[in-house]
Amino acid sequence: MKRAKTVIFSITGALLSATAYLLWVTRKKKETQTVFGTDKSKEEATVSSSSTSAPELYKTAGVKKLELKNIPESLTFSDSSYDFTGMARVHPNEHDKYNVDVLDNNGSFLGKIVKNRKLSHSLSEWHAGEVFAFGKIKKTNNESALSGIVYIPAGLNNSQIEDLKNVFEKLNTRHRILSKPDVSSEEYLQILDDHKFISRVLFQLDIVDEIDASLSKKIIPALSRQLEDEQNFEGLLKLEKHSDLIDALSERFAAATYKRISKAREKLS
Repeated sequence: MKRAKTVIFSITGALLSATAYLLWVTRKKKETQTVFGTDKSKEEATVSSSSTSAPELYKTAGVKKLELKNIPESLTFSDSSYDFTGMARVHPNEHDKYNVDVLDNNGSFLGKIVKNRKLSHSLSEWHAGEVFAFGKIKKTNNESALSGIVYIPAGLNNSQIEDLKNVFEKLNTRHRILSKPDVSSEEYLQILDDHKFISRVLFQLDIVDEIDASLSKKIIPALSRQLEDEQNFEGLLKLEKHSDLIDALSERFAAATYKRISKAREKLS
């Protein structure tokens, strides 16, 4: 009996030793896999994640005001400043991988925005690398050097950008009409309607101070007299929808304009 117990204890000890050995081998194998496998995979995943991280963009969409560099010395204009519309286009080069060129409507180079990572990434991400732009270039004190500012609508939707383009088209039309020696009452009314559109767009985009869209206060009194002389009563009634411009006149001119409108209403009643 004593011999049997001894054999049983020997077998049990052997089993425990074998189990302990297997546990030790399994643990060492896991440690080896951790050193040469799992940790390496984590490192590779970290590198991969870092290499494919999202580009740095502007936090908010809007019209960005930026300094224009490398303006061509060959650029000439008669006035003290030159207002332009055109295009901002991502154009990386060997010296600046974030370079953005600014071109006029004819595709001529006007300057560049240099080393602006957010701008370059935002234009590439939101506008396929190019978008409408506008700005001003002016002569410095010695007139031998030029400085410039460009405004770029980064992140605006297509409708907003089209509205912005239309602002400049309407301003150009206004300038062309008012440069004529004789302006018809219908053209004056169109200018007033365009002004309402222009003011709304500039306010919505928060660039009222960036674009000079002011309208001469002489237009309303002159137009109301012209409409009265032509007995264009319907035109006078159309003038009433521009009451904000009428109210901005002096008390005398505002009163005279409203009086003409009232008479037109009586004639048509």
